[in-house]
Amino acid sequence: MPGNTEGRSTLLREAADKFGTPSYVYFADDIRQQAREVASAFKSSFVTSYAVKANPNLQVLAILQEEGLELDVSSIGEFRRGVSAGFDPAKISFTGPAKKACDIREAIEQGIGHIVCESMQQLETVNHCARALGVKQDVLVRLNPMTVPRGFGLQMGGRPSQFGVDEEVFAELYPRIAELPGICLKGLHVFSGGNSLDADIVVENFSLLADIFSRLCSALDIVPQRLVFGSGFGIPYFQGDKVLDFSAASAAISLLASNLTSSSRFSQTQLVLEMGRFLVGSHGYLLTSVVDRKHSRGTDICVCDAGFNNHLNAAGMMGAVMRRDWPFFNVSRTGIPVDREYQLVGPLCASFDVLANKANLPDTRVGDVLAVGSSGAYGFSASPMHFISHPAPRELLVELSDGKEQIRDISEAAYA
Repeated sequence: MPGNTEGRSTLLREAADKFGTPSYVYFADDIRQQAREVASAFKSSFVTSYAVKANPNLQVLAILQEEGLELDVSSIGEFRRGVSAGFDPAKISFTGPAKKACDIREAIEQGIGHIVCESMQQLETVNHCARALGVKQDVLVRLNPMTVPRGFGLQMGGRPSQFGVDEEVFAELYPRIAELPGICLKGLHVFSGGNSLDADIVVENFSLLADIFSRLCSALDIVPQRLVFGSGFGIPYFQGDKVLDFSAASAAISLLASNLTSSSRFSQTQLVLEMGRFLVGSHGYLLTSVVDRKHSRGTDICVCDAGFNNHLNAAGMMGAVMRRDWPFFNVSRTGIPVDREYQLVGPLCASFDVLANKANLPDTRVGDVLAVGSSGAYGFSASPMHFISHPAPRELLVELSDGKEQIRDISEAAYA
């Protein structure tokens, strides 16, 4: 089962009893271990950068800062959170469209490492801000690749996009970029897609990115200091999903990296692996309680205290082409045969507030606590929690203390 929910029923039930529902529960030591496994697999080839958008909780960020990761932020708010969590601004890169001049100025004033520019206009804005501050700002140019591998759960390139400069026009823009006195082009960035469970597709993506970087840098005589690869590594969400063969993927990708840096042009280039979901997604859960149960025209319905306002992703409302049910588990009734089918709905006055259409559960009653795994990324902060003004879920962290797993509340009043 995605998220190993069943194996943690006792602890999840304890969290619900102590702190109530709805609640998100994150496992600190699992996140640390995941970060260490990634670092170990790529220690000779890549630096790892965490995409804050996956989960911006300050305690989660602090864990990853302790593990030595760099940071990718997509807003000035995420930048501030990263600094608050202890990240050196010089280890932070700022991506994303619609960067306002005031945000760019603040990031430069705070000593941000790199600003990843998505357009010629954005490059000119960074140049203007840097010159006004009397500095020269390091930048990367994000590229929108012409082709991406099939099989990504999330596709970010290969079509018209607000993200990045189209690959085929970069050469035309490069002379203009090189003439901007307030910036220093340090390299390139590509994130073409995400959440693939197929090692061959992930490796193919890295091969395509390496080819883009090599081809453009050679043609324009660029010796880059930094090249950022969007990882595309996925996690399982649905029953029957296979787990990505990380060992096979990382070995093949490391070989590609070695081949790239064997060239004198790239021998001193820092290669960066950008990821979010893969680091934290499998290590979080949403807990929700059954508040009401009813039978309506042939369907057994459990009404829960969490809905799409708390977990937009599990409700299938974050860009899914075809909605599929995430697996829920009844942590109040472990060991009881799973022989019932329920529609799980949330508390909102909206007919589309459905968490699962056909959830396979044991006999489930009012007061039971249900859990859904794979919720450590794109959960709490990706959901419209203020819709209809229900209280926001708590965020809880489980970590070892004196040899025992302890649960503590890491909720914040609001993300800013």
